[in-house]
Amino acid sequence: MDSYYLGGSCTLAPEIARRSDELRALGYDIKSHWTTRPLLVELSPDVAHSIARADFRELMASTIVVIDCSVASSSGGLESEIGISLGARKILYIIAPSKSKNVFATLATATFPDYQAFKDFLLARTRGVVKAPPRSLSAGRVRASSHTVTA
Repeated sequence: MDSYYLGGSCTLAPEIARRSDELRALGYDIKSHWTTRPLLVELSPDVAHSIARADFRELMASTIVVIDCSVASSSGGLESEIGISLGARKILYIIAPSKSKNVFATLATATFPDYQAFKDFLLARTRGVVKAPPRSLSAGRVRASSHTVTA
């Protein structure tokens, strides 16, 4: 069974929390809980380390990572999540209304123009209407293309 990590800018935390709750209610296994941790405050090195380790564990425990790049990262975490996901060969979905300035985001499994387009794809995939995203990780290497999924 797939499990999901939902990431994005800390300024999107309330929206990401709402999405996580919505997907959990639909039966999806959402591993990310970063929206419940201290955000956008001065953190001691120990607290920052603890948060980073928890986020890393949750991301690594997920089979699919969904990063919303519609708002620039406020902490640098968004870019780190993309890098970790690619390095760990996770299925990576990017939500971005326009091209991301992060060149590594172009290596994502698929890109969606907004959350609704991603959710529509996810629901169709769950129902078996769609078997795979328009591009995927295969045979241990990333097959890159510039395909964007549209609603």
